[in-house]
Amino acid sequence: MIKAKEARAVGRQMIGENKGLLVGSYLAYFGISVGLSLISMFFGNSQALTFIWSIAILFITYPLMLGLLHINNMVYYKRQCRVGNLFDFFSNYRVSLKVIGVNLILTVIMMAVMIPIMIIMLGSIFASVSIGLLGGVQSNINLSSMLGSFLLCMLLVMVLAMLISSFMMASYFIALRNRSITFGKLLGSSFKIGGKYVWRYFTFQLSFIGWMLLCIVPFLVVTVFVAIAGPGLGSIALLMLMLIVFIAGIFAVSLYINAASVAFFNTAIDEYEQLHPDYSGFVPPHIPQAPGFPQEGGEQNYGQPGDGSYGQEGQDEQGPEIH
Repeated sequence: MIKAKEARAVGRQMIGENKGLLVGSYLAYFGISVGLSLISMFFGNSQALTFIWSIAILFITYPLMLGLLHINNMVYYKRQCRVGNLFDFFSNYRVSLKVIGVNLILTVIMMAVMIPIMIIMLGSIFASVSIGLLGGVQSNINLSSMLGSFLLCMLLVMVLAMLISSFMMASYFIALRNRSITFGKLLGSSFKIGGKYVWRYFTFQLSFIGWMLLCIVPFLVVTVFVAIAGPGLGSIALLMLMLIVFIAGIFAVSLYINAASVAFFNTAIDEYEQLHPDYSGFVPPHIPQAPGFPQEGGEQNYGQPGDGSYGQEGQDEQGPEIH
């Protein structure tokens, strides 16, 4: 049984024992992603160049994310790796393309659900404003109604995105386990894992809300204070300090979530394989399975690097165990 508390504990253990590697790889990923986004500022008002560059960023960041999760997986299975492994999936780009394809399909599905919801919510806002104007209702009531509808719409969109992310994240870890998997099999396996554990992953994500609020709320409070107090050297210095703290906090929480997600999804895949031993969507039948969370005293076999598992044959190293 996958529990958020235990997955978070494994994530903290991974970070505690491999701070340099995990922080260094995430800094490299974060720096490259931000740098690629900043380049678009030099395109000015050219929408064509901005669009082309956005597509290029898509095909660069997905292999980087695969590489980042690959490093986390190597740490989880106690294998040697380095920051340079972040770029492994540029040389094995077929895996990246399959993950990109699956995530694009999931994004289209999410938008197909999200757009009607937004249209309905915006329509209700427009209707409430129109009724208020025709009926002579006070403007503050209209404003509160609009704000409530907008917040409800954003909440629904956020919940939907969190639910879809279960399928998206599953595609990464399945592709890491079985790099020779076909696109159709990857898509189907992502729906199987994502669908079965969608609620558990949703609650797993909710367990980090406290940490996110701890990063966001102080920054918002200081921003409002500076806006009320007006411009000044002290206010600007305080705002810049809080901005640095905010970025550092978001970075740390994201690192924490990544490491804990490795424990969550490896456990989910292992659990699914135990419940459905005939299903071969994760590891081809001729390749020994990755260790995951083995039973106590159980001897494990490991495949060769690059075939979908994370070890050498004959070793008995194990990932952390979650009950």
